[in-house]
Amino acid sequence: MPGTNDIVQRYGELKAQRHNWDQNWQKIAELLVPHMAKINTKRADGDKLTQELFDATGIDALNKLVNALVSTVSGMWFSLRMRQEDLNFASGVSLWLDQSSRQMFNALNVSNFRSAIHETFFSLAAFGTGCLFLEERKDSHARGFRGLRFQSVPIGTYVICENGMGIVDTVIREIPMTIVEIVKRWGPESLHPDRLRQFESQPYHKIPILHSVQPANMWERKPWESKYIDLEKRWDVTKPKSFKDFPFFVARWDKTSGETWGRGPGHTAIPEVATLNRARQLKLEQWALSVYPVLNVLETGVVNVPKIVPGGLNVVRQLDAIRPLDIGQRFDHTAIPENESKLQIRQIFLTEQLLQFQAQGKTPPTATEILRRL
Repeated sequence: MPGTNDIVQRYGELKAQRHNWDQNWQKIAELLVPHMAKINTKRADGDKLTQELFDATGIDALNKLVNALVSTVSGMWFSLRMRQEDLNFASGVSLWLDQSSRQMFNALNVSNFRSAIHETFFSLAAFGTGCLFLEERKDSHARGFRGLRFQSVPIGTYVICENGMGIVDTVIREIPMTIVEIVKRWGPESLHPDRLRQFESQPYHKIPILHSVQPANMWERKPWESKYIDLEKRWDVTKPKSFKDFPFFVARWDKTSGETWGRGPGHTAIPEVATLNRARQLKLEQWALSVYPVLNVLETGVVNVPKIVPGGLNVVRQLDAIRPLDIGQRFDHTAIPENESKLQIRQIFLTEQLLQFQAQGKTPPTATEILRRL
């Protein structure tokens, strides 16, 4: 396992390499996922996030796609099979596989899997990359298996690396945590001496914590090592912990050779979404000009400032002293690009195909059903 300074340095390098992606993700988030639009911009809780939005077609199409993806994992969406094909036909083995798969499904159902996967699908469809963290629950005092806890890792808060097979084997994420949260989870001994003094005066001060999971010795029984680090102090908050399996699920919608991060429908749709948003903005500006037109006012022809409110009375020296300026605005000019853009956006997010399933009273096929058809 790399040392603390090595992990912090690697995180800084990978974060710098992610700069161009951050710019793209921020633009996508502002137009498609406003509640995630804080990738390279700091926002306070409760901030308005839709000031620049004038059309919700893209948001609606993305929501429909995400809801369809979530529906594919609502029923029994997976099954277990042995690698040795002939064992799958043995009665005892097939019964054990069926029971095991149902136990796994029940464990998912009583966990927070549905809410976490919903957020992960949002990230996957919009930004092309989704990251889900899995660990055993620590808040239960039950003996044995205590249940599962899933956490969707927001885009822009983590970096990834691939192995030679193109599979993500390293995740380093940045988590803002209050000092109180750190003490409750790992005890006061986990704090740097400066943090311990700060705990007495500012217990709810948030500090950046790095969580690194990387390959250690791949020949060991537990080849993955996890560590939490105080980023600013470069201090080990926890001792290295070993995992038998990689605890992160990192999915890429589509991937270009030579790139680590994925690209999704959001990347494809963003030009049309931006065009539609601008077209709707111009249409609203034209509408405002029609309701409150520009006025030509004869010099010295009006007493005081003209009133253009309903029922307003103006005192004029000449009857034609106030006249609206005809700038020739036409609402039909924006109708064609709006309709074309809406159609393109719906096609990119597969809205029309999903509506066909709804019209037939069907739900989109699950992952298992798709595999059976291949």
